Amino acid sequence: QDRPAPLAAQPGGEERLGDGRMSVAHEQRALQGQADVLGDLAGAVLNGLEVVELRPAPRDGGRTASQILEAEAARIAATSAGRRIVALDERGEVLTTQRFAEKLAQWRDAGIDIDFVIGSADGLAANIKKSAATVLALSALTLPHGLARVLLVEQLYRAHSLATGHPYHRA
Repeated sequence: QDRPAPLAAQPGGEERLGDGRMSVAHEQRALQGQADVLGDLAGAVLNGLEVVELRPAPRDGGRTASQILEAEAARIAATSAGRRIVALDERGEVLTTQRFAEKLAQWRDAGIDIDFVIGSADGLAANIKKSAATVLALSALTLPHGLARVLLVEQLYRAHSLATGHPYHRA
């Protein structure tokens, strides 16, 4: 078997990791090649993963970066209402793959719905990071948003392979 088994289908046909749903909210469109990789990874195993693209706030009209971030924060908050926000930021907590998999398992076992949020070109508003349950760093480097999205989905795939005992992850 080349890939871990798909997530188990839940009553109603919905595929989820445990009782906790996961989604990725993203403020900027990925490059087409990155989107294709993301789709392949998500479709292979993470069928319950929802990817939500939010339109970035317009960068015209003389608005400041702070005003743009606040407008984006309002859309993120509306999209993520009732869900635990995990904000992705290069200054966030750095986890090993094993620890990331353990954290996902804890949330899944607790039935927590998670929204992983990747900001726009200006990052994330301070209030989103402050209200987030967790702020994680995929890297200390600043990554293009499409690449951050692909990297996140690959780590979700890897965490799933660890949880299912599949040899994809070789520590």
